[in-house]
Amino acid sequence: QVESELRNLVEAAPMAIIALDLENRVNSWNPAADRIFGWAASEALGAPLQVLVTPQEQQAAAGAIAQTLEGKTLSCGELLAHRKDGVPISIRIFAAPVYDRAGETVGIMGLCEDITESKRVEAELRQSENQVSIVYAEMNDTVYYMGVEPDDQFRFISVNPAFTRATGIPSSDVVGKLVREVIPEPSLQLVLAHYKEAIQEKRTVHWDEVSVYPTGTKYGVVSVAPIFDAAGRCTNLVGTVHDLTERKQAEEELAERARALEHKNEELEQALTALRAAQ
Repeated sequence: QVESELRNLVEAAPMAIIALDLENRVNSWNPAADRIFGWAASEALGAPLQVLVTPQEQQAAAGAIAQTLEGKTLSCGELLAHRKDGVPISIRIFAAPVYDRAGETVGIMGLCEDITESKRVEAELRQSENQVSIVYAEMNDTVYYMGVEPDDQFRFISVNPAFTRATGIPSSDVVGKLVREVIPEPSLQLVLAHYKEAIQEKRTVHWDEVSVYPTGTKYGVVSVAPIFDAAGRCTNLVGTVHDLTERKQAEEELAERARALEHKNEELEQALTALRAAQ
């Protein structure tokens, strides 16, 4: 009865269950192994391990099996296998020695999970993250990412290089710090109010800001967007600052020139008036 139930479990298991003898030949093969590897049991039984593992992985696989048998313990690992049609697949394996009734080692049992799709998604995610990191690093605007903590506390998780260029504050002095430890007054209270506004109204908030940093007085347009989890709790804020300092300086310079020109015009008008009076 027990053996029958165990056989039924093996047959219905979603993971491939493969047993190898001491010569690394297949002596047990369940239906899930058919689906994952594309070999029928009649084709796989008696076949060597080499038919399942890519040539590049065969030595490593044999070494892992030997180590598992020698250590007489459960092991876990990943390797690149291939289907009957030659398509490579990524496999996660949980393996353990198999013993006979006398306690002698007679082979190894492996539970194999096809992780090809998850590895593909991971690779795409890493590529996407790399692309985002490049954009993050190359942006001229300041970009920062913060965690939202209890009691209206906001902590810097990361800042891009533009942050340091604009403020003169090294990222090591910012990342991990609370906002109130980094942003000086009077900007701090304005910033905190807008952070709370973005969270309460669940929208991106924009405002003009003037701050004094080691690099001098900075003018900018700040935007902050809230991020919420599945439960509707705000977990993070993403902020950007578009630096308007050069434009402000240029506007002030033009205004100063305009005032100087107006003053000269007034002096010229006064001189003309005096000249007319003398005539």
